Amino acid sequence: MESRRLQERILAGILLCGLLISYTNLNLMSHTPSPPRVKANNSSPPADPEVRSLPVTLKALEPERFPKIFVYPLPVRFHSAMVAQSQSCNSSMFSAEVHFHRYLMSTPSVRSEDPDAAKFFYIPVYSTCNLTTPRPQVLRTGADPHRWQRRMVADALEWLDSHDSYSHYLWGRGGLDHILTATHDFGRCFTHRDVGKGVTTSDGLGRFLGILRSMVYLQYNGDTHAGASCYEAGRDVVLPPVSKFEYELPEEMMESMQPVGSALKSPWRAMFRGTTEFKWFGRQDPGYSRGVRQALRRLYGEGETKNEGVVVTVAGEKVGAGEYLREMAEASFCVCPRGYAGWTQRFADSVKAGCLPVGEGFFVDD
Repeated sequence: MESRRLQERILAGILLCGLLISYTNLNLMSHTPSPPRVKANNSSPPADPEVRSLPVTLKALEPERFPKIFVYPLPVRFHSAMVAQSQSCNSSMFSAEVHFHRYLMSTPSVRSEDPDAAKFFYIPVYSTCNLTTPRPQVLRTGADPHRWQRRMVADALEWLDSHDSYSHYLWGRGGLDHILTATHDFGRCFTHRDVGKGVTTSDGLGRFLGILRSMVYLQYNGDTHAGASCYEAGRDVVLPPVSKFEYELPEEMMESMQPVGSALKSPWRAMFRGTTEFKWFGRQDPGYSRGVRQALRRLYGEGETKNEGVVVTVAGEKVGAGEYLREMAEASFCVCPRGYAGWTQRFADSVKAGCLPVGEGFFVDD
C-alpha cells in the first residue's frame, strides 16, 4: 500500500514540477491581461470516499511552492463511475489519469476551491479508460475505438461551456491554463492516425480546437523527433507509465527486488516478452514497432539462444505477472522496444524488477 501511495506522490511531483514550467511559459506567452472572471457559485465536489488520504512528505509539494489547481466538478460519468464499471482502468498502465485525479481530490494543499484563486484548471475526464473499455461493436465491425474517447472529451467541454459558472474560465485564456490527461499512446493527438496533425477535430471536438491546441496535456508520450506534433515541450508534462507490478503482485515481492544495476547476472541475459506483430482492425500492420519487434523474432526466433556470450530470450506468449517479474529479475538486460508510440510500460517494469532497460525510440527533452 505504501509503495502505491508513493507512486501517486511521484506522479504528482512530476506533474507539479512540470506545471511550474508550464506556468512560467504561460506568463511569457500571455501578454494581455485576462478578462474579469465571474465568481463561480459552485465549489469543487468532496473527495471520493474511496480515495485514500495521502500524506504529502515531499518538500517540493509544499503548498506555497506551486500554483493552485481548480478541479472542475464534472459529473461522475466522466471519471469515477467508469472505474466502478471497469476496474482495469484503476490498475492498467494507462491509469495515471485516475491516480492523479485522486491525488488532487485528497490533497487540499495543491487544490483551490475558488476558481478565481486558481492558476490552472483540471478537467477530470478518464478518456483513456473510455478508450480501453471493450465494446462489442469494435470487435464485431472494426469501428474506431478512439471515437468514444474523442466524443467523451467533447461532451465534457460541452458540459463546461453550458454552465455559466464555468464557461468563462474555459474560454478566458484560450485553454492555456487548462489541464487534460491523455495517457494513451500519442497524448494530445488522441489517436496514432493523427500523428503529424496535432489535435484531432473529429467527433465533436472541432468547436474547441483552439482550446485543445493550447491546453497542458498530461501524457506518456514525450516524442520530440522531427515531424512529431503530439508533444509540446515546455507545455505538456510527461508522466511515467504505471507499472503492472504495482497492482498485480504482493508488496513483499516487489520489496525483494534488487536495485537496477546492483549486480549484473552471470551469464549475461537479455530478454523480451511481448507481441511481435499487431493487427489493426483485423489487418496486419507492418509499421508496428517500426519493425524492431519483428527483427527480434527474426534474429533470435522464439525461445532461448546464445549470441556472443549473451543468452537472449524472445517470447510472445503471455504469462502471469509473477512469472514475468521473475524473468525480468533474472535478466541483466530487458529489451524495451516501442510499439506504436516511443514510450513503453516495459521501461518502468524493468526498473522495478532490477533489470537494465534497453530501448530505442525514447525522445525526450534534455
